[in-house]
Amino acid sequence: MPFNVEQFLEVIKNYNLAIGILPVVIAFSLGILAIWELVKKKKHADKLINNILAVFWIWNGAVYHLGFFLKINPAARIFGILFIIQGLLFLYYGNFTSKLQYTFRKGVYYTIAWVLIVYAILIYNILSPFLGHVYPVAPLFGIAPCPTTIFTLGILIFTNEKMPKVILIVPFIWSLIGGSASILFGIYEDILLLISGVLTIALIYFRNKSKNLK
Repeated sequence: MPFNVEQFLEVIKNYNLAIGILPVVIAFSLGILAIWELVKKKKHADKLINNILAVFWIWNGAVYHLGFFLKINPAARIFGILFIIQGLLFLYYGNFTSKLQYTFRKGVYYTIAWVLIVYAILIYNILSPFLGHVYPVAPLFGIAPCPTTIFTLGILIFTNEKMPKVILIVPFIWSLIGGSASILFGIYEDILLLISGVLTIALIYFRNKSKNLK
């Protein structure tokens, strides 16, 4: 690693203080709206969910990675570009095709999806202070890559069989990179991230193999 844990936490602190509380409130509001649309499945719900995810990924790529993380890690340039591409994929598939749609389902299989979603938007930041990461020295949902990735993977479990597989590549890569870093730097609230990518891909694979899986 080209940086140490103190430098990393300093970036998180500077980032949170620089953007202020408004983006945090907006991010949480958008996350709740995405969940609401998933459950209620109103008209244009798919487009709205994809656009919300696009906002999260483009923001994290442009503002977090390229704007702040790049100062201590040259690889953040690559991460930033990948995150922006991921956001553009959500925009493209969400607005110009019908391949990225979501269906709210119940059952044991989809309970795992809800674990990821609820963990990312709620439990993650409840745990952070107990693990020594008190705001502003704490990654936050929607504006930090790790909880955003966990949330995204949970949402993607509700996609249909037409989901383009390319949409999983960047979240999967970041689940391994960000999850591994969590162990190195003691950001233990990110440990779920380490298995979330593999878990999501496995669930989607078995879902597609057995369409009646509950």
